[in-house]
Amino acid sequence: MEQKQSGWHRLWRFVMVVSMMWSTGFVLPVTSNTATATAAARASNFLQNGSFENVTGGVPDNWSVVGTVIDLGVTTLGGCVSVDTTDYSTYAGGQTGDITNGTHASFTVSLVSSGGFGVPTNGSNVVFLNLGGGNASPGYHIKHGPAIVSDPFRGIAGQLITLNWYSAAGGDDFAVLGYLLDTDANGNGVVEGTAEDCAQTEVLDRHGTSVSGWQYASVTVPDTHDFYRFVFVNGTHDLSGGMASGASFWIDNISQGTAQTVTFSLSGVTANYYAGNSTAPFQLPGTSSSGMAVSYTSSTTSRCTVTSSGVLTVVGSGTCTITAMQSGGETGGVLYAASPSVTQSFTITNIAATAQTISFVAPADRMATDADFDLSATASSGLAVTYTSSTPSVCTVSGVTVNLVTTGTCTIVAAQAGGTNSGTNYATAPTVTRSF
Repeated sequence: MEQKQSGWHRLWRFVMVVSMMWSTGFVLPVTSNTATATAAARASNFLQNGSFENVTGGVPDNWSVVGTVIDLGVTTLGGCVSVDTTDYSTYAGGQTGDITNGTHASFTVSLVSSGGFGVPTNGSNVVFLNLGGGNASPGYHIKHGPAIVSDPFRGIAGQLITLNWYSAAGGDDFAVLGYLLDTDANGNGVVEGTAEDCAQTEVLDRHGTSVSGWQYASVTVPDTHDFYRFVFVNGTHDLSGGMASGASFWIDNISQGTAQTVTFSLSGVTANYYAGNSTAPFQLPGTSSSGMAVSYTSSTTSRCTVTSSGVLTVVGSGTCTITAMQSGGETGGVLYAASPSVTQSFTITNIAATAQTISFVAPADRMATDADFDLSATASSGLAVTYTSSTPSVCTVSGVTVNLVTTGTCTIVAAQAGGTNSGTNYATAPTVTRSF
């Protein structure tokens, strides 16, 4: 009887262990040449190192480089055979697919901090995919490579993934592609590498000679799965038909989470730049729907500069152009994707200041025990006058109100720093001092 009970106990314990393993999402090993998901893998992080700040040996962490010609529809990227989703009908020359022949100088991926795009949108690094100049046939060909592929990451249905990109022609036009790759499309927790288990969602398919500054692109995650990857492929188009080609592709600030927006307007903002009469630095008014801090860049640094936190300094006259964005992150337990950028401009005038004066009648003598009283100086500009006490041991000033401290001579200085009123720009007024 004792032996039978012991056997039942062993069976019961085995059933309980298996039950616990099943409830926590454990997947039994599968003997095959495919990757298998585990509970730890399924609980892994969202997209990592999307701004390419973490680097080992010249390669961004959490990304793989494919430094070769890419034959879309043939080359395996991220564990899945790539699907050529390029809309070739938009290309001149009648090509219906890409080519792999010819000789080009390089298929390289590197990290840079500057370029035709201006400055990085987040951090100090940008990933740069370069297809060096070369020749291939036939004329009007399209050729792809190199590529970068992210490590697997978890995506939640309805999440937004955003990025900034920039591209430019080299030997000829650029032809760039980016897509979100689901390597567990059937959702069984196993990366099988089959056509049925691989699904691409196109994010970017563009070609041309140039774009103006950073471009914004986004994609909505279609399903909640654990093994998404991002794939970006550089390429070139022989627009001229002369068989020379080559192009460049830059990517930055890939972010994931809930969508957010930035509210930023410079409508009504005025400023002046003139020797001795320039507008003082001021804070820009941007806010984000996430509540996180907005960052700013100036694309007209010869006229205005701005700190990342939004303090603008006038350095010249003309049009000042500022771009505001929120780069994404987590706040209040919610993960936010980067916002679309908002660009605004205003005019900095170059107007000599109009002189102004201050009228300030000396206050009447008072007893030290008298109540506080208000000052009443005025400026010919109509701008507000400010006051300071040069004898704080006898009297102090707060705003326009004087507080008597003790007996003695109280001396008050009235000032007006200059500014704009009713469209007229005024210089700093000479100060006026009165005592009582």
